[in-house]
Amino acid sequence: MRFIPKKINSRSQVFWFTVQIDAYALISSTIVTTLIMRLTGKYIPDIYLFTTVVPLIVATPIAYWLANLIYEITRIGQEIERIAYADDLTGIANRRAFFEHAPELIAQSKEAEATASVILVDIDNFKNINDTYGHSAGDAVLILVADILTQSMRDTRGLVGRIGGEEFALLVIHKEKSYVIGLADQILLNIRNATINARNAMISATASIGLAPHSAGADLDITLLCADKALYLAKNTGRDRVVILQSET
Repeated sequence: MRFIPKKINSRSQVFWFTVQIDAYALISSTIVTTLIMRLTGKYIPDIYLFTTVVPLIVATPIAYWLANLIYEITRIGQEIERIAYADDLTGIANRRAFFEHAPELIAQSKEAEATASVILVDIDNFKNINDTYGHSAGDAVLILVADILTQSMRDTRGLVGRIGGEEFALLVIHKEKSYVIGLADQILLNIRNATINARNAMISATASIGLAPHSAGADLDITLLCADKALYLAKNTGRDRVVILQSET
């Protein structure tokens, strides 16, 4: 039936769906009662009771039960989707989500006459952090970096994801190349200046960043490969820096 929703996202929607079904039941029963009264030419209380009160008594619990069932199915479906597309540790997009949604954003950027760029961020010497301070400290650093990246993209259209152990990817939609370069520089600075307290020690980290503007007509894989090459150069020329390479079509 068309009036039964496929999804119910909140308890308030459960309530209003129940009210809606009650209204349908009341309208339907009123129509039936009116037809009976016109056919018989008289008012029969028992028929009125049967066609009006009984449907409401039946409709309300059934509607409420059905609405709750749809709500629970919706909630479970959303949780399954969240698990499938969100990184367990940081809560940002995981590798699967990033690579599924990035092409859509690139297509949208073309329609808006904007440019897309890929930024790869890799935490420097991450193994040393785990070995020195423990994996819980390493996890805290990953969460910290994810938060920095999310905050950096707060006013920017794009996507942030964790695509490897200590590697993150950003797809940035922008108008000017200078904007995305400034964004990468700011991310580098924010990570460098951030600290966390673990095992009574203040831990800081740096990151290497590879940036590649997406060329019109190029595949996303080519742009990612270019950004990965830029990241490799950043790692091998001293770390804690941004390297930019232009992708080719």
